[in-house]
Amino acid sequence: MPRVFDINFHQVDAAGAAVPPPPAAGVECPTCGCADLRIVEVRGRPGGAVRRRLACRHCGRRVTTRA
Repeated sequence: MPRVFDINFHQVDAAGAAVPPPPAAGVECPTCGCADLRIVEVRGRPGGAVRRRLACRHCGRRVTTRA
C-alpha cells in the first residue's frame, strides 16, 4: 500500500487516522533519555572523522558524538 500523508505531512492510514512515526533511532540524552537534541557544533577531523556536540532541549546536557 502506498504511503498517504495529510496536509501537514503526517502519515495517515487508509481510513484517514494518523499513523505514529517509527521510534527514533540515534542519540539519546544520558541524563533524561530525551531524543530531542540540537546540534551545537560540528568539527571535521583529519581522516574524514566528524565530531558533533549536541545539547538536549529538555535538560541542557551536552553530548559529543564521533563518526
